[in-house]
Amino acid sequence: MHFSLLALTVAIAASTANATCPRSESPGMLQICKDNGKKNCHRVSSGNACRNLDDGYSSGYSWGDYSCTVYQSRNCHGEYISVDHDGWDHFKYKVYSYKCPCVEKE
Repeated sequence: MHFSLLALTVAIAASTANATCPRSESPGMLQICKDNGKKNCHRVSSGNACRNLDDGYSSGYSWGDYSCTVYQSRNCHGEYISVDHDGWDHFKYKVYSYKCPCVEKE
């Protein structure tokens, strides 16, 4: 029973991960980087919803022909920067939250 409950919880979490994008679209991806110069990066997405980051990030770029928005404060508050495919080698300030759009599937 314990295994079944765990499997159900994982299945529900996986099915709701992209719930903010329609089926015809995918969540836009952002490469967010701890260090200046787009170094020490990892990929995140948000499906047009605000997502908080675990720590402050210094640079980044989007994965496609769209822009994501990064924010100086958690919960997508405060000053913000638009981040496109060319990205930023150094944000004006550390960012703590972001939002990427839903994009058409290819």
